[in-house]
Formats: sequence, C-alpha cells, structure tokens
Amino acid sequence: MATPQSLTASHDPVSANENHNAEIVSITAVFVALSLTALTLRILSRHLKRVQLYYDDYLVIAAWVYKSFRYCHVDAKNFRL
Repeated sequence: MATPQSLTASHDPVSANENHNAEIVSITAVFVALSLTALTLRILSRHLKRVQLYYDDYLVIAAWVYKSFRYCHVDAKNFRL
C-alpha cells in the first residue's frame, strides 16, 4: 500500500517538471530547426525565382531571430538535469 509520503513525492509538480527538462529542450530544438528550414526554403525560393525580398520577408526573418533566441535563452536558463 502506498504511503502518503510516496503519493506526495510522485505528484510533486516541481520534480515532475525537472524530469522533463531534457525533453522540453529537445522538442524546442526540433521546432526551431523546422522553422529555420521553412524560412530557408522561403528565401531560397525567392532567390531561385529571382524575386527580391520584400518587407514581409524581412519581418519574418526578424521575428524568427527574435523568437528563436528567446526560446533558446529561456530553455538554457531553466535547464537543469
């Protein structure tokens, strides 16, 4: 039979969060890489069609840089094994 201490320890949100930090960092890295791939393909397609980049392309690039570094900073700051 489970004791109250073992039930409390298994349902502790802090310890559960610490166990998933590596997974969260891995998932974030995958999605950053996917978004970089999409952005690279967008720019490459513009280059191959010989179409200049417009303001919306520059906004997408700026947003990608901002969000990617923000996600990486937050993950690095909160990462604990």
